[in-house]
Amino acid sequence: MPAAEPKSACENEALDPAAIMAAVGEAAYVWSIGSDELTWAPNAGDVLAVSDVGVIATGRGFAKLVDPDTTVTRYDAVMGSTPRDEGAGVPYQIQYALRANDNEPRRWIEGTGR
Repeated sequence: MPAAEPKSACENEALDPAAIMAAVGEAAYVWSIGSDELTWAPNAGDVLAVSDVGVIATGRGFAKLVDPDTTVTRYDAVMGSTPRDEGAGVPYQIQYALRANDNEPRRWIEGTGR
């Protein structure tokens, strides 16, 4: 009987998307538009240089940290989308500057989602 081939790491363990994103310096979130609630991955404070993640617990709170020179915000991209959302969301991708406080330099954020 032939020996079984060893399994790859992918076959041995389930992939954890949040862990992968954290490893590359990204943070995921879910935005519940109806309640304006943002639910962030545990590493969001580190990625965004926000010491109190309660500040970014809502879309409005997060928007207060967006640099005023930013021309298109996440809200604009989602709410101003030309395609109609039939229930699965409409894909978007934007870049904008975020400033957690006046002592921090701007951080450029690339937002991609649905």
